[in-house]
Amino acid sequence: MIVGSNRGLPTDPAWLANLRAQPGVTVEVGAETFRARAVIAAGAERRRLFDAHAAVLPNFADYERMTEREIPVVTRCASTGADLARQSIGSRSTPRPRRAPAPNR
Repeated sequence: MIVGSNRGLPTDPAWLANLRAQPGVTVEVGAETFRARAVIAAGAERRRLFDAHAAVLPNFADYERMTEREIPVVTRCASTGADLARQSIGSRSTPRPRRAPAPNR
């Protein structure tokens, strides 16, 4: 699970736009690597996940009080090759999330 708190700022973090556009991801946990699909939780499921996260890391409850937006909670679903083939995952054999472009100054 990933929480897009952006430290309570009024906008979603830039990486969230990348996941919305390209939900096919590669997840690395220790020595394990697998392909998955990022899913943005909604409704009661989002609330349950957010509350569980904030119970462990209370600063996330503070972030929620600091903003009027609903802080997104991203989960992942393990995907088969067929599932990922239907998604826009680019031409690489191992898709990886792209970094958000640097802001213009």
